[in-house]
Amino acid sequence: MREMKDVQFMTATQKRNTLKAWERFLKNGLKEKDFTEALYKHLSLHCSFIAHYNRGGFYSTYFTSPIDIQTFLTQFDKRTECFSVEYGSLSWRYDRDYEDINEEMIEIASKYIPQLTKEAVKIEYDRAVDEVKTLIKKYKIPLEDLKEPEVCCVCGKPGDGNEKEVCTCECKKCKKLVFNDNTIRLTGLCQECDLAQEEKTISKITDNLRHPKSANWNDLQAQEHPRAMDDE
Repeated sequence: MREMKDVQFMTATQKRNTLKAWERFLKNGLKEKDFTEALYKHLSLHCSFIAHYNRGGFYSTYFTSPIDIQTFLTQFDKRTECFSVEYGSLSWRYDRDYEDINEEMIEIASKYIPQLTKEAVKIEYDRAVDEVKTLIKKYKIPLEDLKEPEVCCVCGKPGDGNEKEVCTCECKKCKKLVFNDNTIRLTGLCQECDLAQEEKTISKITDNLRHPKSANWNDLQAQEHPRAMDDE
Protein backbone atom coordinates (compact mmCIF):
# COMPACT_ATOMS: atom_id res chain seq x y z
CA MET A 1 0.00 0.00 0.00
CA ARG A 2 1.27 3.46 -0.88
CA GLU A 3 1.87 6.03 1.85
CA MET A 4 -1.19 8.08 2.87
CA LYS A 5 -0.92 11.74 3.82
CA ASP A 6 -2.93 13.85 6.22
CA VAL A 7 -5.15 16.48 4.58
CA GLN A 8 -7.62 19.00 5.95
CA PHE A 9 -10.70 16.78 5.94
CA MET A 10 -9.17 13.30 6.19
CA THR A 11 -6.23 11.99 8.18
CA ALA A 12 -3.86 9.34 6.92
CA THR A 13 -5.31 6.91 9.47
CA GLN A 14 -8.83 7.57 8.22
CA LYS A 15 -7.66 6.94 4.67
CA ARG A 16 -6.11 3.60 5.63
CA ASN A 17 -9.25 2.56 7.52
CA THR A 18 -11.41 3.52 4.54
CA LEU A 19 -9.21 1.41 2.25
CA LYS A 20 -9.62 -1.57 4.59
CA ALA A 21 -13.39 -1.10 4.49
CA TRP A 22 -13.26 -0.79 0.67
CA GLU A 23 -11.39 -4.06 0.27
CA ARG A 24 -13.67 -5.87 2.73
CA PHE A 25 -16.72 -4.56 0.85
CA LEU A 26 -15.40 -5.80 -2.51
CA LYS A 27 -14.00 -9.08 -1.17
CA ASN A 28 -17.27 -10.03 0.54
CA GLY A 29 -19.36 -9.43 -2.57
CA LEU A 30 -20.72 -5.90 -2.03
CA LYS A 31 -22.84 -6.76 1.02
CA GLU A 32 -24.74 -3.87 2.57
CA LYS A 33 -23.41 -4.64 6.06
CA ASP A 34 -19.88 -3.99 4.76
CA PHE A 35 -20.79 -0.64 3.20
CA THR A 36 -19.62 1.54 6.07
CA GLU A 37 -20.56 5.13 6.72
CA ALA A 38 -16.92 6.19 6.32
CA LEU A 39 -16.70 4.48 2.91
CA TYR A 40 -19.98 6.06 1.83
CA LYS A 41 -18.80 9.53 2.86
CA HIS A 42 -15.51 9.17 1.00
CA LEU A 43 -17.26 8.05 -2.20
CA SER A 44 -19.81 10.86 -2.05
CA LEU A 45 -17.43 13.61 -0.95
CA HIS A 46 -14.15 12.75 -2.68
CA CYS A 47 -14.90 10.41 -5.62
CA SER A 48 -17.32 12.51 -7.72
CA PHE A 49 -20.50 10.75 -6.65
CA ILE A 50 -23.54 12.64 -5.43
CA ALA A 51 -24.88 11.70 -2.00
CA HIS A 52 -28.08 9.93 -3.15
CA TYR A 53 -29.65 11.22 0.07
CA ASN A 54 -27.88 8.83 2.46
CA ARG A 55 -25.87 5.62 2.74
CA GLY A 56 -28.93 3.45 2.06
CA GLY A 57 -29.87 5.51 -0.97
CA PHE A 58 -26.36 5.22 -2.38
CA TYR A 59 -26.30 1.47 -1.81
CA SER A 60 -29.67 0.90 -3.48
CA THR A 61 -28.58 3.05 -6.43
CA TYR A 62 -25.43 1.13 -7.24
CA PHE A 63 -25.39 -2.28 -5.55
CA THR A 64 -28.81 -3.89 -5.97
CA SER A 65 -28.98 -4.12 -9.77
CA PRO A 66 -26.45 -6.11 -11.84
CA ILE A 67 -26.30 -3.37 -14.48
CA ASP A 68 -25.74 -0.64 -11.86
CA ILE A 69 -23.01 -2.72 -10.22
CA GLN A 70 -21.17 -3.00 -13.54
CA THR A 71 -21.59 0.75 -14.12
CA PHE A 72 -20.16 1.60 -10.69
CA LEU A 73 -17.18 -0.73 -11.09
CA THR A 74 -16.08 0.88 -14.37
CA GLN A 75 -14.95 3.94 -12.40
CA PHE A 76 -12.41 1.83 -10.49
CA ASP A 77 -11.33 -0.51 -13.29
CA LYS A 78 -7.68 0.26 -14.09
CA ARG A 79 -8.12 -1.33 -17.52
CA THR A 80 -10.01 1.90 -18.33
CA GLU A 81 -9.20 5.56 -17.68
CA CYS A 82 -11.49 5.57 -14.62
CA PHE A 83 -13.77 8.44 -15.61
CA SER A 84 -16.41 9.42 -13.06
CA VAL A 85 -19.61 7.56 -13.93
CA GLU A 86 -21.72 10.53 -12.81
CA TYR A 87 -19.70 13.51 -14.07
CA GLY A 88 -17.54 12.04 -16.82
CA SER A 89 -14.37 13.69 -15.49
CA LEU A 90 -11.05 12.53 -14.01
CA SER A 91 -10.76 15.21 -11.33
CA TRP A 92 -11.68 12.72 -8.59
CA ARG A 93 -8.68 10.56 -9.48
CA TYR A 94 -6.08 13.33 -9.53
CA ASP A 95 -7.28 15.54 -6.68
CA ARG A 96 -4.02 16.25 -4.85
CA ASP A 97 -5.60 15.75 -1.41
CA TYR A 98 -7.12 12.36 -2.25
CA GLU A 99 -5.03 11.03 -5.12
CA ASP A 100 -3.20 8.66 -2.76
CA ILE A 101 -6.33 6.93 -1.44
CA ASN A 102 -8.20 6.99 -4.75
CA GLU A 103 -5.33 5.46 -6.71
CA GLU A 104 -5.06 2.78 -4.03
CA MET A 105 -8.80 2.12 -4.36
CA ILE A 106 -8.30 1.46 -8.07
CA GLU A 107 -5.44 -0.95 -7.34
CA ILE A 108 -7.48 -2.84 -4.73
CA ALA A 109 -10.54 -2.99 -6.98
CA SER A 110 -8.52 -4.52 -9.83
CA LYS A 111 -8.24 -7.75 -7.80
CA TYR A 112 -12.01 -8.13 -7.46
CA ILE A 113 -13.65 -6.45 -10.47
CA PRO A 114 -13.36 -9.43 -12.89
CA GLN A 115 -15.15 -11.79 -10.48
CA LEU A 116 -17.70 -9.20 -9.36
CA THR A 117 -18.53 -8.38 -12.98
CA LYS A 118 -18.86 -12.06 -13.81
CA GLU A 119 -21.24 -12.58 -10.88
CA ALA A 120 -23.31 -9.53 -11.86
CA VAL A 121 -23.67 -10.80 -15.42
CA LYS A 122 -24.75 -14.22 -14.13
CA ILE A 123 -27.38 -12.64 -11.86
CA GLU A 124 -28.65 -10.57 -14.79
CA TYR A 125 -28.80 -13.69 -16.97
CA ASP A 126 -30.57 -15.76 -14.29
CA ARG A 127 -33.16 -13.03 -13.77
CA ALA A 128 -33.82 -12.88 -17.52
CA VAL A 129 -34.24 -16.66 -17.64
CA ASP A 130 -36.68 -16.53 -14.71
CA GLU A 131 -38.70 -13.82 -16.46
CA VAL A 132 -38.88 -15.90 -19.64
CA LYS A 133 -39.97 -18.98 -17.67
CA THR A 134 -42.65 -16.92 -15.94
CA LEU A 135 -44.00 -15.66 -19.27
CA ILE A 136 -43.97 -19.16 -20.76
CA LYS A 137 -45.92 -20.48 -17.79
CA LYS A 138 -48.31 -17.50 -17.67
CA TYR A 139 -49.27 -17.63 -21.34
CA LYS A 140 -48.91 -21.41 -21.72
CA ILE A 141 -46.52 -21.06 -24.66
CA PRO A 142 -45.61 -24.45 -26.21
CA LEU A 143 -41.85 -24.99 -26.07
CA GLU A 144 -41.94 -26.11 -29.71
CA ASP A 145 -42.88 -22.54 -30.68
CA LEU A 146 -39.62 -21.25 -29.16
CA LYS A 147 -37.28 -23.51 -31.11
CA GLU A 148 -35.31 -22.01 -33.99
CA PRO A 149 -34.59 -24.12 -37.07
CA GLU A 150 -31.21 -25.77 -36.43
CA VAL A 151 -29.48 -24.75 -39.63
CA CYS A 152 -26.07 -23.21 -40.29
CA CYS A 153 -26.31 -19.45 -40.91
CA VAL A 154 -23.48 -19.73 -43.45
CA CYS A 155 -24.48 -22.67 -45.65
CA GLY A 156 -28.01 -23.39 -44.45
CA LYS A 157 -27.43 -27.08 -43.80
CA PRO A 158 -29.44 -28.63 -40.96
CA GLY A 159 -27.91 -30.14 -37.82
CA ASP A 160 -26.94 -29.10 -34.31
CA GLY A 161 -23.17 -29.22 -34.61
CA ASN A 162 -22.92 -32.54 -32.78
CA GLU A 163 -23.40 -34.88 -35.69
CA LYS A 164 -20.54 -36.76 -37.30
CA GLU A 165 -20.43 -34.50 -40.32
CA VAL A 166 -22.63 -31.48 -41.04
CA CYS A 167 -20.71 -28.72 -42.78
CA THR A 168 -17.36 -27.04 -43.27
CA CYS A 169 -17.82 -23.28 -43.58
CA GLU A 170 -15.67 -20.20 -44.02
CA CYS A 171 -15.50 -17.59 -41.26
CA LYS A 172 -17.02 -14.38 -42.61
CA LYS A 173 -14.22 -12.31 -41.11
CA CYS A 174 -10.91 -14.20 -41.28
CA LYS A 175 -11.98 -16.62 -44.06
CA LYS A 176 -10.66 -19.63 -42.10
CA LEU A 177 -12.44 -22.92 -42.82
CA VAL A 178 -14.18 -24.30 -39.74
CA PHE A 179 -15.57 -27.84 -39.50
CA ASN A 180 -18.92 -28.48 -37.85
CA ASP A 181 -18.64 -25.81 -35.12
CA ASN A 182 -21.64 -24.39 -33.25
CA THR A 183 -20.15 -20.88 -33.05
CA ILE A 184 -19.83 -20.47 -36.81
CA ARG A 185 -23.23 -22.09 -37.35
CA LEU A 186 -24.86 -19.48 -35.10
CA THR A 187 -22.81 -16.35 -35.86
CA GLY A 188 -20.96 -16.97 -39.11
CA LEU A 189 -17.67 -16.37 -37.26
CA CYS A 190 -15.00 -18.72 -35.96
CA GLN A 191 -14.57 -18.84 -32.18
CA GLU A 192 -11.58 -16.45 -32.22
CA CYS A 193 -13.37 -13.80 -34.32
CA ASP A 194 -16.59 -14.18 -32.33
CA LEU A 195 -14.68 -13.61 -29.06
CA ALA A 196 -12.91 -10.57 -30.52
CA GLN A 197 -16.25 -9.15 -31.65
CA GLU A 198 -17.73 -9.71 -28.19
CA GLU A 199 -14.78 -7.96 -26.50
CA LYS A 200 -15.14 -5.04 -28.92
CA THR A 201 -18.83 -4.73 -28.05
CA ILE A 202 -18.12 -4.83 -24.30
CA SER A 203 -15.41 -2.18 -24.75
CA LYS A 204 -17.85 0.05 -26.63
CA ILE A 205 -20.47 -0.32 -23.91
CA THR A 206 -17.88 0.50 -21.23
CA ASP A 207 -16.73 3.55 -23.19
CA ASN A 208 -20.32 4.79 -23.47
CA LEU A 209 -20.70 4.43 -19.71
CA ARG A 210 -17.56 6.51 -19.15
CA HIS A 211 -18.49 9.17 -21.72
CA PRO A 212 -22.24 9.89 -21.57
CA LYS A 213 -23.27 11.51 -24.85
CA SER A 214 -25.47 14.00 -23.05
CA ALA A 215 -22.65 15.21 -20.83
CA ASN A 216 -21.27 18.67 -21.48
CA TRP A 217 -17.75 19.07 -20.11
CA ASN A 218 -18.16 22.64 -18.89
CA ASP A 219 -21.53 21.85 -17.30
CA LEU A 220 -20.06 18.81 -15.54
CA GLN A 221 -17.11 20.81 -14.28
CA ALA A 222 -19.44 23.54 -13.04
CA GLN A 223 -21.49 20.96 -11.12
CA GLU A 224 -18.42 19.35 -9.62
CA HIS A 225 -16.47 22.54 -8.82
CA PRO A 226 -18.97 25.43 -8.80
CA ARG A 227 -16.70 27.84 -6.90
CA ALA A 228 -13.75 27.27 -9.24
CA MET A 229 -15.96 27.96 -12.28
CA ASP A 230 -17.33 31.14 -10.68
CA ASP A 231 -13.79 32.41 -10.05
CA GLU A 232 -13.02 32.07 -13.76
